[in-house]
Amino acid sequence: MGQRNEPGRGHGAAHSGGPGRCHRRAPAASSHPLPRPEDFWDVVLGSGYRATVDALSPAGRSAVREWVVESLRARAVASVRTDVVLGIGRRPTQWRCGCAVN
Repeated sequence: MGQRNEPGRGHGAAHSGGPGRCHRRAPAASSHPLPRPEDFWDVVLGSGYRATVDALSPAGRSAVREWVVESLRARAVASVRTDVVLGIGRRPTQWRCGCAVN
């Protein structure tokens, strides 16, 4: 397990049932139509994937976009699943072991 007071180094698994656990969660199935393969890039940029794309160099971003769009076109993809799990929880002030949550 991780060292004390170091979030992300063992506390998540060790305290998965303790303070901060999700009190309510609801899966939400959804899909997004793609009239054109290029429309998928709007889905990417409007989602949590945006941070991954932004971390790429401009050339890398362009290469990934081109590969994805061409792959969607080659497979005649008309929609993509955009399922999510919505959760409501509370942030603990400390873990069960007494470690402060930073």
